[in-house]
Amino acid sequence: MITVGMNYKVIPGKEQDFEDKFAAVIDALNVAEGHTESKLWRDVSEDNSYLITSDWNDEEASMGRQALKTD
Repeated sequence: MITVGMNYKVIPGKEQDFEDKFAAVIDALNVAEGHTESKLWRDVSEDNSYLITSDWNDEEASMGRQALKTD
């Protein structure tokens, strides 16, 4: 399994927009081949600081080669 982490600093006042967009992205990730789970973490000491972690079956899937195909 591969875990990918991404840190984000969100413009103050745009936190809810960021969380809403993540909810839409998670829907796409949940059907991506090789994706097992993603989570959004919010820093308790800095409201506009976030971490997204995504778990993938293998490195190829984590690199997006199979992740978000469109027809």
